[in-house]
Amino acid sequence: MGIENISIVPEPHKQVYFPGQEVKGYVLVVCSSATRCRAVDINFSGNARVSWAEGGGEHTVRYEASEPYFNFRTNLFVPDSTGRLPAGNHVWPFKFELPLNIPSSFEGEIGYIRYCIKTTARVFLGFNKEVEVYISVNCPFDLNSSSSAQAPLEIRTSGTSCCLKGIVNILLMGERSGAAVGEPYKQVIYTSTSKSTTRTTCVKTFEKGHVARGDSLYFNDEFFIVPSVVAGLQHCKLMSLKYYLEVGLH
Repeated sequence: MGIENISIVPEPHKQVYFPGQEVKGYVLVVCSSATRCRAVDINFSGNARVSWAEGGGEHTVRYEASEPYFNFRTNLFVPDSTGRLPAGNHVWPFKFELPLNIPSSFEGEIGYIRYCIKTTARVFLGFNKEVEVYISVNCPFDLNSSSSAQAPLEIRTSGTSCCLKGIVNILLMGERSGAAVGEPYKQVIYTSTSKSTTRTTCVKTFEKGHVARGDSLYFNDEFFIVPSVVAGLQHCKLMSLKYYLEVGLH
């Protein structure tokens, strides 16, 4: 009896949205009978949050912070003098515009950036009915705006080992320092109101065997595929992210 179902349907459905685009669709509420309802509202919000703990037991210290980007809210249904939402299917369209200077959606080990559409049917003298949908936002970074991204990647290093005589040389080269979607370690720096911490995730690893004395070992034309949605966090103050290459000789 009452409200049987409530759903949010983005239309047209998009896998990824970009800053400045419209997010639109409709809310569907199915009532099996007339229901006393104070309102049906919809809320569209974007925010970032980080939280982690250090220490243990009674010495545990928790660090956290949050950052809001926007919070839009509007009423879809306001009851008449009867105070009831009639039986049947009710459809209300919605439309929001994403702000320009917002970061990409992001899910990290101890932090996230999320964009959520939530609708609530506020039932009189009963439990509210609510549902929420998350959308993915991609804020691209213009590589043309960074001179360092166009520069060739070249790193040379030399060292010795306590077990070997002589020098070991490593050379890492790439066409450029910047990469676009479709072209390895990922490092994220999280910042609370009082402290920062870093988490590193290995995206992909290449490994080869032994190198004989006086010989060379090559990784030729190896490539990494950048994910379809790479978090652009240039507008986030709580997190910063970078991808980097690491070569290890054991």
